[in-house]
Amino acid sequence: MKYDEFQKMFAEFGDILSSKLEINPDGNCKGHGYVQFSKSESANAAIQKYNGKKYGEKDLQVAIVQKRTEEQFDNFTNLFVNGLPIEWTEKELTTLFKECGEIQSVSKKGEGSSSGFVQFKKHEDAVKAIEAFNAKKEING
Repeated sequence: MKYDEFQKMFAEFGDILSSKLEINPDGNCKGHGYVQFSKSESANAAIQKYNGKKYGEKDLQVAIVQKRTEEQFDNFTNLFVNGLPIEWTEKELTTLFKECGEIQSVSKKGEGSSSGFVQFKKHEDAVKAIEAFNAKKEING
């Protein structure tokens, strides 16, 4: 999907204050974007029309992004991990982070991606992982 197509897709619902389509360095869409409408009714209409519908071969997920509360920031368990070797799978990601605590789930963003998510059972273990690996760990060299 190109930005113009993305913008046009959501423009029918009302005034758009801002929009962003996430793009890879090669110019292809990462598969997600953001739209801020001037009215909540516009966002709800977009959700009604597109959430769960097919776009090409993909199922669309359209939802309202909520700002996090301070309590949610203070009790996080889910970590975004970037800079992983592209050839890594969820198995290697699990092996790397299991020393920090019990892991609830792991996901890699897809083939050819250098990022993923690790969710710990406890907030304290997520903090340990940040302290152990944030901008400090060299992998494969």
